[in-house]
Amino acid sequence: MKIQQFDGGLSTRQRPQFLQTNQGVVYENIDNDAGTLAPLNGLLPTERKIKPYYTYFNAFHTWLDSDVKTDWLEYQGSMYFSDKYNKPQKFNGKAYTNLGIDVPEDTMEFEVIEAPESPKEFTVKVNTKTDGSGFLPRAVYSYLLLTEDGERSKATYVQVRSDNEVLTLGEDLQQLPKPTAIVTDPAEDEQEIKFSGYPNDTVPMKIYRYYDKKWYYVTSISKDDTFVDSTLDISNNDYLAEDALPALTGVISYVLTYYNEDDGTESGPSNVSEEIDLGDSYGSVQITKIPSSDDSQVTHKRLYRIGGNLARFTLIAELEKDETSFLDNVSDSKTLLEFLPSVNAEPAPIGLSHLTEAYGMLFGTIGTKLRFTPIGVPYSWPSTYYLDYDSDITGLATAANGLLVFTKHRTHIVIGTSPSTLSTYLLSGDQGCISSDSIQILGSEAVWVSTDGVCRSSGGRPLVMTKQILGKVSIDAVDSAVHDEIYYVLDKSGKMYAVGDSIVKTIDAGVDSIAVAEDSLFGRKDGVLNEFFLGDSKLTFKYKSPIYTEGSFTEDKVYKKIFIYSSGYVKINILIDGHLVTSKEFTEEDNNVILVPAELQRGNYIQFEIEGTGEVYEIEYTAIGQQKR
Repeated sequence: MKIQQFDGGLSTRQRPQFLQTNQGVVYENIDNDAGTLAPLNGLLPTERKIKPYYTYFNAFHTWLDSDVKTDWLEYQGSMYFSDKYNKPQKFNGKAYTNLGIDVPEDTMEFEVIEAPESPKEFTVKVNTKTDGSGFLPRAVYSYLLLTEDGERSKATYVQVRSDNEVLTLGEDLQQLPKPTAIVTDPAEDEQEIKFSGYPNDTVPMKIYRYYDKKWYYVTSISKDDTFVDSTLDISNNDYLAEDALPALTGVISYVLTYYNEDDGTESGPSNVSEEIDLGDSYGSVQITKIPSSDDSQVTHKRLYRIGGNLARFTLIAELEKDETSFLDNVSDSKTLLEFLPSVNAEPAPIGLSHLTEAYGMLFGTIGTKLRFTPIGVPYSWPSTYYLDYDSDITGLATAANGLLVFTKHRTHIVIGTSPSTLSTYLLSGDQGCISSDSIQILGSEAVWVSTDGVCRSSGGRPLVMTKQILGKVSIDAVDSAVHDEIYYVLDKSGKMYAVGDSIVKTIDAGVDSIAVAEDSLFGRKDGVLNEFFLGDSKLTFKYKSPIYTEGSFTEDKVYKKIFIYSSGYVKINILIDGHLVTSKEFTEEDNNVILVPAELQRGNYIQFEIEGTGEVYEIEYTAIGQQKR
């Protein structure tokens, strides 16, 4: 019999006599693509020392590592990770931050600032003149009249019409029409606008006029003073800030969040403050003891208000991270038109495992609970967002039509496109996942290790990929990777199974972990990162052939000579009826003959054990004298 092909891979489910001639009972470190019995190239050491747990950060073309077991997830250019002992983290290529921000403490204090009354007694007169000297062009002019007690006093709104009519519109600036921009082209006749009759001899009246979209200061008058407004362009004067006038009324409340302006991370809100009643007249609120965060990712604080005309918590101010006080005088109409997120952004909990992304949400597990985030908000982990299972979750994997959720003996699928629509169904009651370290994505399928062997699923019932070849196989998986459409899973013993194209083989390169980066397979050996299959030396291959019976177990046969063509170092053991009858080693390329001792030549079947770093091209033998014993 002549054996020339050795590309069938490992097969242990059936008895050795039923295997294909190109398969092996032992098939280790063999390059099956060569077709011959050729060893794989060994490891190529890199210059990088690496910690026991590591991953490749594709967005920044770098390795990340840790001394403790860590779950990694690269998502939208950032790396998310959790080690079960510390708070889950995020790395954006520049800085490490917690995954989410803690809620602010409830330390804020509030004081209502009552605004001084606006002037009520004064006289405004308008005269028309046609000589063009010292008068304003005919137009509509808007004025605010305040007391000298401060800019935050209430203001009386006065409007002078182009027909010389004077309207006193009152104090409620939020309910009054906005001032209009004046016509700056001179008219044939002009207006003389004269202020007088202010009776207060201790507190002057401030006069502001609306010009070029701002309220500019004009002058102040005291008791018995008279002032004629005659200068059109007052843009060099001081002007009122937008929040200068008292703007708050009714019953209001506040919440505070911490915020990172670089990536939009925002904490959940503090508890809702006490209700603050400003009554019917406008005032301001002085807020003090605003808490600060020691989290380095916090760049700002965000203050939200509800009440008055605001039916939802609305952003009124974004403060610097260390600001501890704020005078709220932001009118309802001048808010930032941004609302407090409807879901509380709780930070990711300590102990979160198996980080995975699906449907634009991040998923993780704690014990029996599947936790998840809102869509597009990876830093928010509301405690009410979870699905519960009957035993601890051992891993997660994305599939073509859902998220696979594993326990040790079961596989579930979660479908839906948002937190409110997620639902879970049982796919298998006998195939679960025994190690999250075994989970990988191969094409559109999830691949992992169950108690029966290597499984796969695209969202349907799991199938055991290795069942037809290996039967039920126990793999104590400590790491895995997918490279060139081959699934690699590393056993605790150091042996690695390579599964692909209906071929299974084992690889023993002495590594304790594996990973893929830049389309290359890497392994860690003695603390150093090595690249597979590029080393100068060859791995030692090990092969044990099928049992060859020549079609019959019961016929007695004689095996005198075995011919082997090989090159390099090869050691071959000849077994007849399972017993070692002779062993030879070869180092040169040649056609070699192995003679079986005469007293050991008879038997019912023959088998070959071969190992080495050379290559075997062909084995040939003849079974003669087929007689019954």
